[in-house]
Amino acid sequence: AAGHSLGGSLANMFAACANHKVHDEADKPHFEGSSNDVNLVTFAPVALSVAPFYDGEPKGMRYSISDGDIKPLPNSLKLKIQSLYAQTLDTLGETNDSNRLEKMIREIEELPDDRRGAVLAGLEQQSAEGISQVMFGVLQQSPVVAQVAQKWAEFAMANKQYFQYAYDAVPGLYPGLVDPQMEYTPLKHVKSQHPIATDGGMTSDAPGNSYDYMQTMWGLFGNSVQPKALWFPNHALCCYIQALSSDPVVKDSADCGSDLFKSNHPSVEVSWVACSSPTWR
Repeated sequence: AAGHSLGGSLANMFAACANHKVHDEADKPHFEGSSNDVNLVTFAPVALSVAPFYDGEPKGMRYSISDGDIKPLPNSLKLKIQSLYAQTLDTLGETNDSNRLEKMIREIEELPDDRRGAVLAGLEQQSAEGISQVMFGVLQQSPVVAQVAQKWAEFAMANKQYFQYAYDAVPGLYPGLVDPQMEYTPLKHVKSQHPIATDGGMTSDAPGNSYDYMQTMWGLFGNSVQPKALWFPNHALCCYIQALSSDPVVKDSADCGSDLFKSNHPSVEVSWVACSSPTWR
């Protein structure tokens, strides 16, 4: 079973069901005649479960575009993100929530350095969903957040150096969810100067366990507020074809069918088929 992105997630489920028919007797007839030793190969699948689907260690491989040169977000910037969110809540009429958040920010600022990071991490978990909702609202041009859209875009651009990365963000979109317990291989983005990450091996939570969720979301947001930008520019299947190929022609110039796609869809200005250079990142 093989797949990319959501296709990889479907391959995960198929392999789990085919290899473990006894999990649900009602499903057993649907897998009669199939192998109970299905290999699994996925490329940047979306994590689906809080525990690995497999009881053991399946055969196969999981790949994702990695980045071994990521600058961590300083605590001072993380606090600025929370302050921006607090100001946004106030603008949107959520004054009580805004005041509570501002109070927590002040309390964290007064903590010694050795305690600040852990407490701030807890605050980030609490506000992550709300911050993501504002981002999606801005990108969808929702009238609800129209008053703050420009401020959020300017914040992303002003702190671009911290929000840049060349990894595929999709495997880490849902913190707490994991993939099957299997061999994970990080790949280098062929159009990036950043080195490959080294967090491979038998695992179910890599690479998402090494992501800074706020950095991931702000990187996606900052890239996407630009004209004609792609939401997941490092996620195209072509990036994986080029990363795994040993042919220099494929690595340097292959468009992976983007020209054909554009010829059949002339109204589409930017194709998601080709592997774009991580220019913003």
